[in-house]
Amino acid sequence: MSQKFVKTLDKLIRARSGLIWARTNEEARAEILITGVAQRIKFKRVLRWRCSTGLVNTKDATENQPDLAVLCKSPFAPPSAQPDGLLEFLGSYTQGPALVIMEDMADHLAENSPTRIQAMRLLKDLSRQSQSSAPESWVQVVVVDRNKPVDGFIPVELDLPTREELKVVVEGMAKSPNEPKVLHHLLDAKTDEDREAISNDLKVNKIDGKRSAESNTFNKVLDALLGLEDQQAQQALAVSMAEVGRIEPEILIQSKKALISSPAVKWVDPNPKGLDAIGGLDNLKEYLKITYQTFLDAQRFEFTPSPQGIVIAGVPGTGKSLTAKCVGTAWGLPLVQLSMGALMGKYVGESEQGWFKARDVVEAIAPCILWIDEIEKGFSGFSGGGDSDGGTSRRIGQDILAWLQDCDKPVYIVATSNDPLALDAEFLRAGRFDDQFWVDVPNTNDRIAVLEVVANKYKSLVADKFVSEMDIDWRAVAKATKNFTGAELEQAVINAIKCTNYERREITTKDIVEESKLIRPVVKGWSDGKLAGQRKWGEGARQASKEEEKEEKNGAFRAVVLGGGGGSSEDAN
Repeated sequence: MSQKFVKTLDKLIRARSGLIWARTNEEARAEILITGVAQRIKFKRVLRWRCSTGLVNTKDATENQPDLAVLCKSPFAPPSAQPDGLLEFLGSYTQGPALVIMEDMADHLAENSPTRIQAMRLLKDLSRQSQSSAPESWVQVVVVDRNKPVDGFIPVELDLPTREELKVVVEGMAKSPNEPKVLHHLLDAKTDEDREAISNDLKVNKIDGKRSAESNTFNKVLDALLGLEDQQAQQALAVSMAEVGRIEPEILIQSKKALISSPAVKWVDPNPKGLDAIGGLDNLKEYLKITYQTFLDAQRFEFTPSPQGIVIAGVPGTGKSLTAKCVGTAWGLPLVQLSMGALMGKYVGESEQGWFKARDVVEAIAPCILWIDEIEKGFSGFSGGGDSDGGTSRRIGQDILAWLQDCDKPVYIVATSNDPLALDAEFLRAGRFDDQFWVDVPNTNDRIAVLEVVANKYKSLVADKFVSEMDIDWRAVAKATKNFTGAELEQAVINAIKCTNYERREITTKDIVEESKLIRPVVKGWSDGKLAGQRKWGEGARQASKEEEKEEKNGAFRAVVLGGGGGSSEDAN
């Protein structure tokens, strides 16, 4: 947050610590904050140097007096111009104390710059002189640039705008007396009394803090803007206003997608139906609903634990990836996927930089859902790792493990796995993920639920209606598809639809059952030992599906623990 930046900068400058590098992409915002610090410390002058203007007084950008104009060979010199005139001038400056904000100096200090050695030498001399000089000769240099600082500078990171800072930006955009409907929508005004109260506040340029804090729309707008720079946030708000005449979180998220990207972080379109698109898995869906409330509370109230994420492991095709895609919709948050393959580069240091960039992008997008699919493949060897690649995988793995535990941004991780036995215990331990879920092949009730969801997705051409509206005995289909995964159940329905459409007749229960006989369940291709090992792991995890009641031959009922946690005992073989 900017408060941290201001405090750190204030402390370093008062101590005359030396050359300072403010790392940020927001030059205008950084200049305002740095100028504020300089004024509190009672600097006589705050100057700014750009290659296009030379050195000017920030209080009057048009001021270009003779003693301020000779700072480079030409006041409109390109970034490659020699900065020696500027630094030599500051070395003999006696009208201080002065703070100089340098916004183009980083180009002269780059490794491939011909002026690097000379510029760095002059800067070091200036810094050493200022540390022991009289106040009138004290010149404090602050370089503002988005790149990593060069040696010899003290780095100070300017974080992205906080929720409170973005709130000010949103309120400034929404407070238009001529367009009260914008604020009515933003503050969830439901009644005429609400709208009248908001309009009255607007007349005196005021917004009720309690209303904004309790408004669902306002909070979603702030969530959507988090991770954007100040100017980017204003741009996204302006786009929303231009498109629909109000501030809509969905449009802000679309703008965010265009502004923030990384090769290893892929934006994923969430399933529009949310958790309703998932058949069965009732325990998992209920868990996610409860966790969502905790996730919200952690952002709004102090000392509330923030959920970190879950691992969903199980048989392929049982809805693990679908669940990840549905969480984004259910929670109203952006969904991004981490591509482990895109992290690895062929040059030395490229892989580490890829991870750091991906991490920064995810934290910038937050609050968000981060999906890591088939995590056992991406992290194979990462945490323990060999040295076949020079130890790159191990180093990245260690960084990722540390981030999973220490990330203080609102990022909820959904990691899916087809083989949890391939994951190291240190990766799964408490503190990195909140819980682990096991998803086995669906039991009878879950198969019915999956089939009903699938039937709502497809139509029969002859009947011109959804399959769910037709006379299908889904329980009979479920009984005929023991050991089928959700993906296999959907394929059976699709195959039946294709055949009946070709024959130009309506689909029947028999069609689906007959097509299912031609599909080999994935668990049949596994060895008994592999399946038993997976289910043994599942016994120690939370069960994604509810237990199923099974009728015995004598008519009595008994609770059946789902096979491996996800399927009934009838599905265990």
